Amino acid sequence: MSTTITEPSPQVTAPEAGDLPVRFRVPGVTAPELHRQAGVWHCPVPAVVGTGAEDPHWWWLGAHGGAGVSTLTAVAPVSGDCMRWWPGGDVSQSPNVVLVCRTHTEGLERARDLLRQYAVCELPPALRVLGLVTVADAPGKPPAEIRNLMKLVAAAAPTSWHLPWVESWRGARLHELPTWSPDTPVAAVKGKRDATPTVPPQYLAAVTAIHDLVQARRTGPTTPAPAATTT
Repeated sequence: MSTTITEPSPQVTAPEAGDLPVRFRVPGVTAPELHRQAGVWHCPVPAVVGTGAEDPHWWWLGAHGGAGVSTLTAVAPVSGDCMRWWPGGDVSQSPNVVLVCRTHTEGLERARDLLRQYAVCELPPALRVLGLVTVADAPGKPPAEIRNLMKLVAAAAPTSWHLPWVESWRGARLHELPTWSPDTPVAAVKGKRDATPTVPPQYLAAVTAIHDLVQARRTGPTTPAPAATTT
């Protein structure tokens, strides 16, 4: 099903800490500047062709353009792309969000901003950030300063997963990527270019862990929002 999106005005206010619900008060953490915050959908996230499942188990929230959300949505078709805005807490849709960024300085700093926004800004109460996915922005080991920044940002998330560069995917179209689902852990989707035949181990581990977190939230008690540690 395709939908024409009329973007609502983003909710990017940064109220005083005393005006916030108790679970969002995190001492020592300040809100990012308004232009560094993500908007909030004031309606259900639209079902748009190419952005994942119509009723996703969880949402990928890209911290910036080119974060890798389209690839992750293709690999895990049960997930969805909330198109860089926070889900609005609509009861008919999943409240679970996983942040996504590339491992360059701007990407990591954008992810840190979203974690700060989640920690101290007024977002839908049902919303839960499950973790952060960092996607390699280039082959090979990142330099020391990037690795240090990755650790700093990851420490502010409930959990984190790092996904490596996959050289064979550079020439693959999204519909040619291997896919994962809860029922079929690894299903290779082969097209004309014969992309990687199975989901790489790190990707498989990440989406499986995220799915398990979603299932645990459905059957267990709600856990409080985490306290971010970066400012």
